[in-house]
Amino acid sequence: MEKFKKIFGRLMTPNPKLPQVINKSRVYNSYVALIEIGVIVFWIIIPGRTNQTSHVTKFVIDSIVNIVAVMYVHVSYKIKYF
Repeated sequence: MEKFKKIFGRLMTPNPKLPQVINKSRVYNSYVALIEIGVIVFWIIIPGRTNQTSHVTKFVIDSIVNIVAVMYVHVSYKIKYF
């Protein structure tokens, strides 16, 4: 549990070494990723019970792609034309 708190705290706090614009974007993208995780849980629980496996699979993959896209800001601090 301590490890999750440490990771969560690091994602939600600004880094003083980065410009303010990127810091705000990183925090925003962290919230977007958490919302997308909630969307994945929703798609697995609600429509997944109605035997809509192709729709559920497509939407879960879409949410995973969105998470990867917004987390790209965390690993690449020098994004050109950001």
